[in-house]
Amino acid sequence: PRTTDETYKYPITPDPTVAPGVSSVIGVTTLDISIRFKSGGTLAYDTLHGFFSPLNEILSIQGYDKTDFHDSKVIYDMYEERFVVLALLTDESSYSYIMGAASTSFSPNTLTEQDWTFFSLDVMDQDGLMAVFPDIVVDESAIYITSGMHSMADKSFVESRLWILRKVTLYAMASGTIRELDGGLGSAPGAILSSVSRLVVEEGAEDNRGPYALTHISPFSP
Repeated sequence: PRTTDETYKYPITPDPTVAPGVSSVIGVTTLDISIRFKSGGTLAYDTLHGFFSPLNEILSIQGYDKTDFHDSKVIYDMYEERFVVLALLTDESSYSYIMGAASTSFSPNTLTEQDWTFFSLDVMDQDGLMAVFPDIVVDESAIYITSGMHSMADKSFVESRLWILRKVTLYAMASGTIRELDGGLGSAPGAILSSVSRLVVEEGAEDNRGPYALTHISPFSP
């Protein structure tokens, strides 16, 4: 991805991450995203604003700015052979969303709805907390998104949270399908969003949320 754009520049730092797939490599920053051939050359390029444009209801909220993207991530799901892209969208005062997209194959040719499924998590807390530094990992059955939650008032750390998304449901959606999910505490389990809480996952026990036991962790200071 480029380091500058004709219309706006990086708000703070580019935070670049890359993920190699079978035949291509995807790079993402706080500004943009690109698909490159492993042999060299660019296959597709877009700003994050353009890439997440299918989630236009969120991008049209009051106060939105193109420079509100932060902490972008991309990983390659080796179990299902798909790319997953994540970015935090927040103005640090009135809204906080985790924006996501999963490729529909191991080799997406575009950065459009033709090759990607888009989703978002509304993580604005009723107590005025916002997500900071989200991260993402996968295993055979789920996508795990973690993030620190900070106070919008004084930007102090309050707690950590975990969101679990069922891959079998998310990946089964047709390309271009858009899902806006409620990521707040107390959200009812759904077809895609399995759970959200202040808890961490441990394997080895069955409960009503699936083959995981959830163990409480206390807030901690960074």
